[in-house]
Amino acid sequence: MESLEAQVGEVHESVQGDLDENLPASVALHRRWVIRSAVHRENRSHLILKPLRPVFDEHVSLARRLAERTVPARALTDRSMFLLAAHQYGEAYDGFVEVCALLN
Repeated sequence: MESLEAQVGEVHESVQGDLDENLPASVALHRRWVIRSAVHRENRSHLILKPLRPVFDEHVSLARRLAERTVPARALTDRSMFLLAAHQYGEAYDGFVEVCALLN
């Protein structure tokens, strides 16, 4: 997982230079890292919120920079599902409401 995290860091650095060209690749790679991080910690449900929340938040922030509405909607859905797993029901609901607003 460390090598994937390093790849994410490298792509993030390249995004700073040429936003239009590298942002879609950065979002896709970051999503892979988010999912792998969540799977890595899935058996420790009481410990997932603190270390993973910044990862999901960063993914949503990165996805929002794209003009396409489906990418941020997918990132918000991913984060909402994570928040459900972490028993953060109100925040998960707010995320789902935002997804519905984006897609309507």
